[in-house]
Amino acid sequence: MALIHGHYYEPEFLAWKNMKKRCSGQRWSKWYANISVCERWLESYDNFLTDVGRKPSSQHSLDRIDGSKDYEPSNVRWATRSIQAQNTKLYNTSRSGVKGVSWSTEKKKWRATIYVNNVQKFIGYFWDIEDAAKARKAAEAKLWQKAT
Repeated sequence: MALIHGHYYEPEFLAWKNMKKRCSGQRWSKWYANISVCERWLESYDNFLTDVGRKPSSQHSLDRIDGSKDYEPSNVRWATRSIQAQNTKLYNTSRSGVKGVSWSTEKKKWRATIYVNNVQKFIGYFWDIEDAAKARKAAEAKLWQKAT
């Protein structure tokens, strides 16, 4: 079917196909077990394309605005990797409970980092977790200009 309609090599078609695969495939069930694709998009690629539109550039990929919600028109956008890095959840393995703050067993201090343009930037080491969290927030305000 993909070869008949001629959309197979379109980046938007590949994003649509991979979105559906992530939500239905056993391989990704660990991460996408509670995430589904809206019925309208499951029905057809054309519906997906009508709602989401074409990618603004090759640097953009499909992103859920709220990672805990489904793939649906109100929760999906095209975003750069930099924007997506700002939109990540706090992993349940986090010992600090603060995004971008971790314990350094080597230094015996809290370490604060941030990703900017897909590169991890070191903010500093801190005795108190509160100081590390404040430094991380300050770095977000300074380095993450809200651009799409």
